[in-house]
Amino acid sequence: MRLLVPLIAVALSALSALLPVQAQEDAPVSSESALPVGLSVKLDISRRLLKNFLTDETALIPYRNGTETPNDFSGAFSLGSPKARHVPIWDPVSCRLVGILDLKATDSPYLFLAEGPMPTSRTSGVSGEPNYFGMRLDRGRPEFLYTHGPLTVAEMIWLEDDGEIMKQRFSFRKVKGDISLVFPASWVDRITASSGSFEDNVLTVPRESAAEITLLYRLLEGAPESDADKDPQ
Repeated sequence: MRLLVPLIAVALSALSALLPVQAQEDAPVSSESALPVGLSVKLDISRRLLKNFLTDETALIPYRNGTETPNDFSGAFSLGSPKARHVPIWDPVSCRLVGILDLKATDSPYLFLAEGPMPTSRTSGVSGEPNYFGMRLDRGRPEFLYTHGPLTVAEMIWLEDDGEIMKQRFSFRKVKGDISLVFPASWVDRITASSGSFEDNVLTVPRESAAEITLLYRLLEGAPESDADKDPQ
């Protein structure tokens, strides 16, 4: 891995650079009743030039340019907060969460690295590359908009509980069948889904529940796993 820690740590500590967007700390999204609900963390959202830190060959395909060195992230969105030690990074080239930076890590700075094909690639009828067409804020949370084959996707990412929890919500328009989402196998044990079931590292959600899928990522050991001890919100 390249020596990226100084570059990224300096860039992300000054979250006012390059298109900063201030988000508000507000109430949770109401559609996640199947998951624990915590207080959202106020985010600073900015776009950055970052060295490409991916190591998985499949995840690197969108950045290949015919040389040994892949293209860097030229406009990746970083979602940071003074309250949180973790910084999710979402890149519009591959239309996916490419990493979660841990600002307090003592070894690797990345708690999460994208691996394998992008999440929506396992859904029936989907092929080719995704196409990003914008970002918007919904109650202070960034929502990334793109198409992938016949799917129109709005993907929202935010932090809760002082950054111990990350949530990712996929919303789909005109769903015609089941939705399958693929994730790095090493992260499945830390993910809880609002609906559907995992088989290995693929989450399958039946059509009747697939218009909106929320995922909870436990970024710290001991973060809540499910709503078993909580009343639905």
